[in-house]
Amino acid sequence: MFKLIIKNLWSRRKRNGWLLAELILVTVVAWVIIDPLVMAVVVKTTPYGYDTDRLVDISMGSYSYGMSGYDESQTDSASLAENAMRIYNRLKSNPQIESVTRKTYNGLGGTSYSSNSFKVDTVYIMSRTISFTRGDNYFTTHGIKSLPGSPSAEELSTMSYASPGECVITESLAKLMFPSVPNPIGHYLNENIENFQPGEWDFKVVGVVEDVRPDPFQSVALTIFSPREALPLDNGGYMVRLKPGVDSRKFARELRENHADDLKAGNYYLSDAKAQDEILEETCYASGWTNTIRLKTMLAVFFFVNLCLGVVGTFVLQTRKRSEDAGVMRSFGATPSYIVRMMLGEGWMLTTVAWVVGCFLYLQYALAEGLAHTHNTADYYDYDPSWTSNFGIHFTVVSLVVYVMLLIVVTIGISIPARRISRVKPVDALRDE
Repeated sequence: MFKLIIKNLWSRRKRNGWLLAELILVTVVAWVIIDPLVMAVVVKTTPYGYDTDRLVDISMGSYSYGMSGYDESQTDSASLAENAMRIYNRLKSNPQIESVTRKTYNGLGGTSYSSNSFKVDTVYIMSRTISFTRGDNYFTTHGIKSLPGSPSAEELSTMSYASPGECVITESLAKLMFPSVPNPIGHYLNENIENFQPGEWDFKVVGVVEDVRPDPFQSVALTIFSPREALPLDNGGYMVRLKPGVDSRKFARELRENHADDLKAGNYYLSDAKAQDEILEETCYASGWTNTIRLKTMLAVFFFVNLCLGVVGTFVLQTRKRSEDAGVMRSFGATPSYIVRMMLGEGWMLTTVAWVVGCFLYLQYALAEGLAHTHNTADYYDYDPSWTSNFGIHFTVVSLVVYVMLLIVVTIGISIPARRISRVKPVDALRDE
């Protein structure tokens, strides 16, 4: 059958030439549409690396002079510390709460982070540094899991951390910085620098955890968790993990509406309470990421519909004109299924050639301009731990997605009329021609 398919394609080379040109153009346009959409889907489906289901963000406010509720007698340091601890203990004693940790300004899920640069071979990469309060159940409250060979999440949450430089890093950063080290515990992040002498503030790895995705619209997971002291006056807010079976959105809503007074102490008051998954949704919407995904999806659907109408229509028209061929083959004993398979084979062969040429043309553009990114922060372009940073894998995956899409469209355009003409009696088919 293969030789017959090649012979048929060659005998109709002028007619098939236009189909080939159309499919090549469709392949290039499909790449332009599909590549950004695939990257958006990769980001959306990448696990956060921590458990958001039972996590609630509690924000605290403080009355200042002139505000209703301000108590001047509660402004001294001792009162502030006492009131902050009182609220903290009330949360810990709540029967619906499993664990509590203090929030930091640049805590997980926040919008502000410090960054550090490290040299890997000849390339500098950027990592995010997230502060957390030592001994304050940070990792267990967020549901971050440690890797084998590292202290457990419970141990990392309660350990004292001997020096300011001791830190916990994510798996991708560990693999990048220590590719030949089985266990990076005890190593320094910048120890590959010539004449390096470790100091108290240099990052020393004491734990490795699974990758986390701090931002819902980025897949980058190069993160350093840096401990800090628990400040007596800290009361910017808390992250709480609820017990199993407690609905986080319902809990946050009831806390805001019915139990705000329970978290009032001195000049401190409940500012807001939201489930973490709700915050992530709002962050995606506010950043425009939600609309970006919707726009890319709508554009892809619009393109696919028009592709179906155009390519399917072309192949339907071309296949219908093959009634005489089907009649001749039937007269020589060919079965309807054989005729359908042969016509599909011709279409698939034509599609494959067009796909190879189209992908080659787009490859020239990709080599010059690059492929779509899974993130939009320039500092992280030097390294992306996801598979999309590998040009070969990225190009192959998206090419296969485009190929499958083309095959589906061409199969629809050929199989519908091919099934009909393959069942026509030879005499009728020849007479119609």
